[in-house]
Amino acid sequence: NACEAKAMLQHGILPTHVIHLIPPFEPPLNNAIYSSVQEGWPEYRRSIMSVRDVFKHCLIEVHLGEKSIEEVVEECYEHIKIQKGFGGPKQPRIVILGPRGCGRKTQA
Repeated sequence: NACEAKAMLQHGILPTHVIHLIPPFEPPLNNAIYSSVQEGWPEYRRSIMSVRDVFKHCLIEVHLGEKSIEEVVEECYEHIKIQKGFGGPKQPRIVILGPRGCGRKTQA
């Protein structure tokens, strides 16, 4: 949540890139709209928007859609290899955001 994100910044953990993995939201057509939405989805939406606001200076959105894991990795790598102007070369510090099941652990 936003409190944890702010605590990271206060303790000097400054990410160079924040990648938000955005899965497609496609409820089954034979169900009423939103009938298969996970119980915690509205809470996740509220908390992720506040976290995105904290990291808006280095936020990168990656829409997953119908992409394979390799395509997502390639897109993330393309964004990460773009150097931010913070002085000399440094190791990137990356935060990966996304809902449960979007592939955060796979991408990490």
